[in-house]
Amino acid sequence: MQETNTNQLVTTNEFQQSIQATGSTVEAVLAAREKAIVEARLIVAMKRPRDWNDVRIKLLAAIERPGFADADLWENPQPGSAMFRLRFGETQVEGLSIRFAEEAIRAMGNLDCRSTIIWEDEQQRIVGVEVFDLESNVSIPTQIVVKKTREKKKLWDGEEAISMRMNSNGKPVYLVYATDADVFKKQNAEISKAIRNGVLRLLPGDIQAECREKLLAKRYGKEVVADPEKAKRDMLDAFAKIGVKPSELRKLLGHSVDSASPAQIGELRDLYSKIKDGKTTWAKVMSDAKEESDEKKPPANLNELTDDLKKKQAPKDKPKPAREKPAELSDLHKKVIEDAKGLVGDDEAMQLINRLCKACQEPFFFASAGPKQLEYLRSEIAAMADK
Repeated sequence: MQETNTNQLVTTNEFQQSIQATGSTVEAVLAAREKAIVEARLIVAMKRPRDWNDVRIKLLAAIERPGFADADLWENPQPGSAMFRLRFGETQVEGLSIRFAEEAIRAMGNLDCRSTIIWEDEQQRIVGVEVFDLESNVSIPTQIVVKKTREKKKLWDGEEAISMRMNSNGKPVYLVYATDADVFKKQNAEISKAIRNGVLRLLPGDIQAECREKLLAKRYGKEVVADPEKAKRDMLDAFAKIGVKPSELRKLLGHSVDSASPAQIGELRDLYSKIKDGKTTWAKVMSDAKEESDEKKPPANLNELTDDLKKKQAPKDKPKPAREKPAELSDLHKKVIEDAKGLVGDDEAMQLINRLCKACQEPFFFASAGPKQLEYLRSEIAAMADK
C-alpha cells in the first residue's frame, strides 16, 4: 500500500492491478476496504471452485429435510416452504421459493449477493440488487422501487393524506406516508425476490427441474408425477366410493377431469381425505363453490348493472354510527396556531403549520406532535416573524 498525497491512495493486489480512489481519506479507505473484500472473495473462489454434482446432491438432500418440502406446509404455507403458490384470478402459479434460493446459495457457494440504495426521496427509494458469480464473473443486476407510501380507507384523527382517489365502489382511498417499519419490511421482501430471481438464473435448469420434480413428488405422491393418468383414475374411483360422480367433479373444476393438472389432482385428493375423515361434506363444498362463483359473476346486462348500483347507493335503514370526536388540541398546540395566525392570518395559519411540519428533517403530523416538535414550530414561526 502506497500513499501519494492526502487526497489520493493507490492500492495494489495479488493480480498486479491497482485502483485509484480520490476524495477524502475516509472515502479512500472505504474504497480500498471494499476492493480488498471483493479480491479476497475472488481468491477463495479460485482456490475452492464449486462442483455442480455436489450442488445437485446438496439440494436433493435438503428436500428430504422435514419442513422444507413437507405436504402440510404446502396446504398451509410457512416461511420454510421450498415452493410457493399464488393465485391470479382463476390461474394458480407455483414455483421455487425464496427459501429454496437461499438453500441454493449455500449449496453453490462463491456467490456475492448485495443491495445498495441508489436514490431516495420522500415517496420512494430505488435499490440496486446484484447477484454476482465469483467463479464465472457473471453478474445479474436489477433495480427495485420501494414506495414509502401506502393506501388506506380511513385516516386517524389528525392524520393528513398526501392525496385521495375514489375506488371502484365510489369510496375515498387515501395515500399516506408508510411507517419506517412498513418500508423496511417492503424493501426486504423485494430484495429477497430479486435475489431469488438472480440465483435461479445462475442455477442450471436441469438441476432446478430435478429438484422441482422431487418436490412435486413429495407433495402429490410419486405416482401422480410418474403416471398422472393412473392417478386420475384412482381418484375418480375413490370419489365414486363416497357417492361423488365424475360429472359432479367436472362442475367443481369447471372442466373435464381428463384435463386436470397435477396441482388440481393434489387438491382433489386432499378434498377426498377431508370428506372421508368427516371434516366436510360434498354438499358444503359445492355450496361454498357456488357462493364464490356468484360473487365473481358479472351482471348479465346493463339494466341489471344499473339495478345493482341503485341498491348499493340506496339509503340504509340502519342509522350510521356516530363519527368519533377528534382529539382535543393541547394548550401548546393552540399557542402554535395563535402564533401562526398572528404571522399570516387565520386563513393561512394551518397551511403554514403543515408546511413547517413537512419541511422538518423528520416530517410529522401537527395533531400528533409532541412538546419538542411544537416548540420547534414556535421557534420557526418566531424566526419568520423577526425577518
